[in-house]
Amino acid sequence: MPLRVLFITLEFSAATFSGNGVCAQSQVRALTKQGHKVLVISGRPADCKDPPKPQGATQLHEVPLPSWGRLDRQSPWQEFAAACTRLGALVSGFQPQVVWGVDWTSLHPYYEISGRLHPPEELDSGALPYVFMNYRVFSRSVRRESESDTEREFLQAKESEAVQAASLVAALGLSDAGYIHEHLMPASLPQEKRVKPVVILPALRSDLADLPLPDDVIPHLPPARSNSNALRLYSSMNGLALSDSSDESAQPDLLSGLAPSQQDRSRPQTPEAEGSRTNLAAQEALPSLDEESSDWGVGPSKPKAAAGVAALQADCRLAGEGGPAPQLALVGKRIYLTCCVRLSPEKEPLRFVDLVEQLARSGALQQHQITPVLVGSAKSAFADLVRAKLQAAWPSSLLMDKFLGPAELAELYSCTRLNFHPCTYDAYGMTIVEAASQGAPTLVDHNKDVGATDLLSPEAGEVLTADYGLPKAELARLVADLLRPESAEALMKVGARAASKARQWTEPALGEVMTEILAGVVDRKPDQ
Repeated sequence: MPLRVLFITLEFSAATFSGNGVCAQSQVRALTKQGHKVLVISGRPADCKDPPKPQGATQLHEVPLPSWGRLDRQSPWQEFAAACTRLGALVSGFQPQVVWGVDWTSLHPYYEISGRLHPPEELDSGALPYVFMNYRVFSRSVRRESESDTEREFLQAKESEAVQAASLVAALGLSDAGYIHEHLMPASLPQEKRVKPVVILPALRSDLADLPLPDDVIPHLPPARSNSNALRLYSSMNGLALSDSSDESAQPDLLSGLAPSQQDRSRPQTPEAEGSRTNLAAQEALPSLDEESSDWGVGPSKPKAAAGVAALQADCRLAGEGGPAPQLALVGKRIYLTCCVRLSPEKEPLRFVDLVEQLARSGALQQHQITPVLVGSAKSAFADLVRAKLQAAWPSSLLMDKFLGPAELAELYSCTRLNFHPCTYDAYGMTIVEAASQGAPTLVDHNKDVGATDLLSPEAGEVLTADYGLPKAELARLVADLLRPESAEALMKVGARAASKARQWTEPALGEVMTEILAGVVDRKPDQ
C-alpha cells in the first residue's frame, strides 16, 4: 500500500554541493518508483535562480536560505527550522504518515512541523513517527586538531536528541551504526529503543546506472549468478532473517560475481575473517611489493594546459593511441589516478597530495604515464591550499573545481586506472561506488570505517585496501606497483567485480528496502 512520506533534508537538488544532495535525490526517486507519495521540504540558496528539480517527488517545497554550502553547525539550520513554522498548512494538506529526516538538521524542522499537526502528547505517543537518517555522524567527524570541544559537544547533543526523538535510526554503513549505538544513545532512552541503527546502503544513482559499461570492462565481468531478493543484502547487513514472502527471482543477486569459495566471505564477517581486511585485496594477481622497482628517473614532464572535462576527454583520446608494451592495451585510455572528495579537512585530501608528491619524486607518474586528477567543488581557504599543493607537486595534474554531472563522472572514471579514497573514515564514500560503475577500482584504508566497503567487499576482490598509517614513501610504493602495466589485468578484474556489484544495488532495490523499513515504522503500535 502506498505511503505518504514527508522527506526533510537541508540539501536536495538546488545548488547541490555534496553527496548529501545526491543521496537525498536518490532516496526520493527510490521511494516514488515504489509508488509512494513524497513531499520534500529542503533548502535552497536565496540567490539561486534555477527552476525546482523535484526528482519524482509528489511535491517539492524549497526554503530560501541566507547562506549555503555547509551542513554542520555553521549551516543555516536555524533559519531552515524557523521557515518550517510557516508550513503547517502545506504539510497538513499532504497528511504524511511518517517523516524521513536527513541528519541532525532535520530535527528542529520536524519539531516545528509536527507540533502544528499534533499536540505534544500525541507526538510523544508516536502520532507522526520520525526516521532519523544519518548520512553522516557530524560529531564523529569533528577533527580534534582544528575544532573546539564546544563544536563536538553541540553536534553530539543535537544528534543524541534526534536519536531520542526517532522511532527508528538509520545509518549508511556498519561503522556509523555501531558508533551511534555506542556514543549517541542517551542513557535515558528506554531499553526497547536502545537497538542498533539499521544500515541502508546508498544505491548507485539512476543517471549513472543507466549509462553503458566501458568496453574495456565487459571482457572481465564475473559470470552472472542466480537472482535473489533485494532485501537479502539489507537483511544480512542488519542481522535479520529474510521474510518468508520474499521472491528470490524478483531482483538481481547483490552478491553476484563471487566465486563459490568467496560467498562465505561476503559480509557479515566472523571476527576471524575480519582480520583479512588488512591485506591488499586480489594481491595474488599483483606484483609483489618486495620486488625491486625499476629506475624511474626524476621530475615531472613539461606542464600541459589542461582543465575541465573537455581536456580530460582529449587526454583520454591521446592516451589510447597505441602503447609501446602489450600490457598497455589493458589500461588503454585509463591514464588517471583520481581522487574525488569534498575538499574539507575531514575528507583528508592532503593524503592524496602527499601521495602524488611521493610518486612524482620517484618518477612513477612519468614512467607509467599517469596524470593525477583531483575533483572537488568546495570554495574555501583549505580547498585552495589543497589545489595549490597538488599543482606544485605535479603541474600536469587536472583540477576540477565544480560538481560533476553523470556524463562527466562517467567520462572521468572510464579513464581512471585507480581511484584513491584518501580518508580513513567516511560515512559512505559514494564516489567509490560511482567509480566502480565505470570499472575503476578504488584503494581505501583497511580499517573498516569507510561505509562503501559494506557493499564492495575487500574479501571478494571488489575494492583494494591498504594501511594508510604506513610512512608516505611506503604507501606511494604500494600505489606505484598498482599503477605498473604488469598490474593492469589484476586492476581490471577488481574494477569489473566492483562494477558488477555496484550496478546491482540500484534505486529500485533501495526502494524495496526503504518500503520495508517505512511500512514497519508506520504499522508499529505507538507503545511498541
